[in-house]
Amino acid sequence: MNYAGVMRRVAVMAIAPLVLVGCASTSTPATQAPSKSAPAVSTTSPSTPTPSPLITATATPSASDPIDVNTGSPYVSIDCLSGRVTPGKTAPKGPELGGVWVDLRSDQAPAMTVQEGAPNVSKVTTLDLVEGSGAVVKANDTVTMEYCGVGLATRTAFDSSWVHGGALPIPLAKVIPGWRDAITGMQVGGTRLMLIPADQAFGSKPPQGSGISPDETIAFVVMIQATGA
Repeated sequence: MNYAGVMRRVAVMAIAPLVLVGCASTSTPATQAPSKSAPAVSTTSPSTPTPSPLITATATPSASDPIDVNTGSPYVSIDCLSGRVTPGKTAPKGPELGGVWVDLRSDQAPAMTVQEGAPNVSKVTTLDLVEGSGAVVKANDTVTMEYCGVGLATRTAFDSSWVHGGALPIPLAKVIPGWRDAITGMQVGGTRLMLIPADQAFGSKPPQGSGISPDETIAFVVMIQATGA
């Protein structure tokens, strides 16, 4: 059996740069040496974010893995730790936003399910899965959070804090505009699903090797653990 499709997806999780920092890219970012620490924050112009590669995931393909989940699979579930994709024929239960569902599994990384043909969005759209009760996130805070990002067209994970090894402190002043707008106003303890249009993310020229397609809407699930200046 040919596992080329599976190995392509595992490779994306292993080498894709962290693409949260910076604003929407209009040029190919410079290559940066791999790092196994927290994601680098760009010190360059906001239009040229500096990526930092993901830590290699531990996923390995098995004989049951689909070869191409984006062909004839009405629903695809993506594990936020391994990057493994699982096809399905029926919609998951629970809240849905624009053809995206999140399974908040106890004591493990969540899974995100994307419906085939989920449409791009024209503006940032959010859905609160868990209401927070702590401090309110401000636009220029540094926020410690767990997060996972997938593409609506590719239906694969391109970045995840669970792959990095846990929650990360991220300055919102350095992230893509749609991400900052979607997180601002959340409260500590909250979990939110968000859809970000390409013009508020990486536009027609996403970072090379990121696994994000040109003009693709991206979806994130974010869990806020702490916030502060």
